[in-house]
Amino acid sequence: MSAGYVVCDVRRRRLIILLSALGILLVGAGPLMAYGPLVPWSPIHPGYSELQLERARVLYPSERALPDAYRHIDQWIAEGEAFHSLHGGTRITIVLCRDWSDFHRFAPWITGRNVAGLSLATGDAIYITPKIDERQLDHGEFVRHELSHSILAQHASVYSAYTATKRYPWFHEGLAVWFGRQRAYMSQAEFFERAPMLGVSDALRGGHHGLEMRFSYIAWRDFLDYLDQTYGHDRLVAFVHKANEQPDEMFTLFRSAFLVSWDEAVNQFEAAVLMHSFTPRP
Repeated sequence: MSAGYVVCDVRRRRLIILLSALGILLVGAGPLMAYGPLVPWSPIHPGYSELQLERARVLYPSERALPDAYRHIDQWIAEGEAFHSLHGGTRITIVLCRDWSDFHRFAPWITGRNVAGLSLATGDAIYITPKIDERQLDHGEFVRHELSHSILAQHASVYSAYTATKRYPWFHEGLAVWFGRQRAYMSQAEFFERAPMLGVSDALRGGHHGLEMRFSYIAWRDFLDYLDQTYGHDRLVAFVHKANEQPDEMFTLFRSAFLVSWDEAVNQFEAAVLMHSFTPRP
C-alpha cells in the first residue's frame, strides 16, 4: 500500500468522523431548537406562527389571534432607542408562550409562575408568559418593559446583563418600568400614600417582597425620574450608559455623575417623596 493511499484514507476517515459528529450534534440540537431553550433562534417552531416585522419577529400560538399590541413593536423599539439614547441594532425575537409548560420548557432555569416577561441576557430574545392573560394585564406595558432590558443588554456583556439586573434592580427595573409606562403595579397616588409606612429608602436599598414588591417597582422608577429632574437629563443618560457597561463601578460612577453618593441621593429622594416636593412625570 502506498503512503499516498494511506494519507487519503486517513483524511477520508477523519471527514467521516467529523460529519458523523456534526450529524449527531444536529440531531441532538433539533429538539432544543424546536421545543427548548434555543427556540428564539430556531427556523422551525412547531405549534407557533410567526409575525415578521422590520426589527423583530413574534412567535405566537398558531391557534390564537395575536394581540394587536405586538404589531407596534417596531415603533416601541424606536421609542426605546430614544428613551435610552442607545441604538438597538440587533433583531429581537418575542415569544408569546402558549402556556406555562411551554415557558418552562423554553426557560427551564426559571421556576414558578411569578414571571410576566423574561428578557435573555443576549439582548435578542424575550418571553411573554401566560401571567399577562391570567391577570388581564396589558401586553403592551410588559413588552415595552422587556424591550428596555433588551436594548440595555445589547450594550453590555452577557455576564453583566445577566448579573447586574439582580444586583441593581433599582437601575434596570426602574428604567424598564419607566419606559413601559406601567400601571400594573400601583398608581402614583397609592405610592405616595404608602410611602410613610413602607419606606422609600428601604425599597431602594433592599427591596420589598410579595405584594409589596409593587411598591418597590414604583420607587425604583421614580428615583430615576427624580435624578433626571434634579440633575438634568444629560447627566442621567451619561450615567446610565456607563453604569450599564461597568456595573461593578455602579456607585463610583453614580458619585462622579451626580457629585453626591448614592446613599445621600436616596435619602434626599425619600425626603422629597414624603414632603410631596417631587412630582413624577408621565
